[in-house]
Parts: sequence; structure tokens; C-alpha cells
Amino acid sequence: MLLTDEPAKHEEELAALALKYRLRTLPLTVFAGKSGPKEIKLSPQAENTVLMWKGLQVKSNYAFEEGKMDANAVDNIVLGLNTILD
Repeated sequence: MLLTDEPAKHEEELAALALKYRLRTLPLTVFAGKSGPKEIKLSPQAENTVLMWKGLQVKSNYAFEEGKMDANAVDNIVLGLNTILD
């Protein structure tokens, strides 16, 4: 999900990424407004957020401040995959 005050400007960019990387099952979406949907409870301090969904429900929400999403953080995200695979 890309949060922006100009969603139309970024729709083509995400479509190009989906084609380039052959993303068929990973949803790429644009949301109008930098705070995102209230029900997801995104951290305003996060530079990157990884959400894991099962059905229509968010099961995991990993928020990383600027410069904090490193290899260790990615390892922890991968370990958390069981929350959506069970």
C-alpha cells in the first residue's frame, strides 16, 4: 500500500512494478492520505510497514522507523509468516 496525497500520480508506477516483477498475487494499492485507513492503525513514525493479511483481516503489523528495516528485521518478519499460514 502506498500512502500519498496524490494517488493517481502513483497508480501507473505500481502497475509497472507489478509487470516488471510479475506480481500476480501480491496486492499493490494506493491509498489517498498519508495516515492510511484508520482500521489498520499504521504508525505515523514508520518509514516502512509490513502488513500480513489472512482473508480480509490484518494478522501482523510490523512498523519500522527510518533506517530500522534491516536484515534482522526481515528475518523476524519471515518468522512471523506462521500467523498467516496456519
